[in-house]
Amino acid sequence: MLYNFTRCLEKNSEYETDYLKILYYDLKKGYKGTYRSYEYNRICTIHSGSKHVTINEGSQFVYSPSEFILLPPHSSVEMDIPEDTNAIVFEISDQIVDKIKDNIQNKFDTALIHEDANDIKLHSIKTIRSQISRINNTLMINDPDKGFLIDLITQELVYHLIKNNFLPDEMNYNLNDPIEYTLKYMHTHIHEAIYLSDLANELNISQSSLSSKFKTATGFTPKEYFNMIKIKKSKDELLSKSVTEVCYSLGFENISYFINLFKKHYGETPKKYAMRMSRYNTNRPLR
Repeated sequence: MLYNFTRCLEKNSEYETDYLKILYYDLKKGYKGTYRSYEYNRICTIHSGSKHVTINEGSQFVYSPSEFILLPPHSSVEMDIPEDTNAIVFEISDQIVDKIKDNIQNKFDTALIHEDANDIKLHSIKTIRSQISRINNTLMINDPDKGFLIDLITQELVYHLIKNNFLPDEMNYNLNDPIEYTLKYMHTHIHEAIYLSDLANELNISQSSLSSKFKTATGFTPKEYFNMIKIKKSKDELLSKSVTEVCYSLGFENISYFINLFKKHYGETPKKYAMRMSRYNTNRPLR
């Protein structure tokens, strides 16, 4: 288990296959340091705890076990650790990334979106939970072929990452799958107020049917889910905007409603959250 992010130590706490390198980190509360992705793409996940990170001197956010970061090569991450944290990083071979990129572009007959190293986003771990869980479970088995098995799962993992994050949005919309369409529409229009009636009309189904199918698939009503992703997005925006600005930029019409919703999800008001994150930034050592 690693206790900091030097490349020398990384080589002593890893498992490696042809397509994947898995790195483990044990970070204590109060740790501050800089982490680099070097020449490969990395998926940064958290098993327990949380991180406050600044990526490439730009994007800032706190993330937890429910989220992951897709980090491009040669990225730099400055971090503060607010609590004891166990992190697992998956470094992916360029060989398999390039192969699957080509296959996806040929399948969908479109160019992939070019990733912007200065526009790193948080992603829901739900989108890759199945593959990550299977990789971790396979690591535990006593099988001489487990490296081969992990590489098979890695191909599936990379396929989902590229398809979900680097295809143009219109290529991922599927009117034949109302839940997939609704989810993607919500994430694309997160800064707007959207209406279930409009989505139902677009999908040619009733509002009640769409709402019922959505709750069965996700465990949330459409309104609950849309509010949830808006509130999660607000954590990022509160690092650089006022509570009022964030409220209205995300399509909320009532600031009291926004404040109560944020507190319900995170146990503190948006203002207290922003002040707490500001202290982390203020206390970071000068470079």
